[in-house]
Amino acid sequence: MTYKIEMHSHIKGASSDSLIDPNTYMFELTKTGYHGILVTDHYDEEELECKGVESQLDKQKKWLDGYYRMRYEGEKHNIKVYLGCEYSCETVNQVIDSSDVHLSLIGLHENLFLENIIKLHLSLDELKKLSLKYGFLIIQNHPYRYGLDKLDLSEVDGYEIVNTKESNHIIIPDYNERIQKETISYDLINIGGGDCHNLNDIGKCGILTEKLPKDVMELKDILIKKEYQIIGI
Repeated sequence: MTYKIEMHSHIKGASSDSLIDPNTYMFELTKTGYHGILVTDHYDEEELECKGVESQLDKQKKWLDGYYRMRYEGEKHNIKVYLGCEYSCETVNQVIDSSDVHLSLIGLHENLFLENIIKLHLSLDELKKLSLKYGFLIIQNHPYRYGLDKLDLSEVDGYEIVNTKESNHIIIPDYNERIQKETISYDLINIGGGDCHNLNDIGKCGILTEKLPKDVMELKDILIKKEYQIIGI
């Protein structure tokens, strides 16, 4: 059996620009034949500051609520839910860029947020050090979108080389093709994702696996071992 896993998702209430609540999300995933989903809500100051709570710990808990609600609905729909995040990295190679580089962090435990180890405003170098210490992957999402360059091969574990969010392609129609051509000859951990914010983003992308990961650590291992295919290639 082949399993479908969405690798780039945003949940209403956790990501302020998402319109998809967990129950609706699960209904659409079931309808389109998915078995798992990596929750990658935006992780940046704007998202944490808009949660309406004061303490840093309460902000982290409020941000994690999107994942918790998805996990609850996933149990009812028999869909695996994995914790990730889309980290807004403002500082790359000591250069501060207000446009931010978006990075999927894969292989995280929720305690890394609850203990404030994954802090806001970390540079790429600081994130890399944490990834080596705690064993998570760093994947650059949608390179070349909105004029952002791809990071150097030495700075990430791989790239999102298929992104099917409709509004992205209206602005820059060929950025998927560009990153695919530039990375095809390298041994990288590349992924595909729907970048789902709206209903019409669901069911178009992700990965196919022969085994359904029991948790995010197994998902990470499947990516490292290249035991998957990208939907859309």
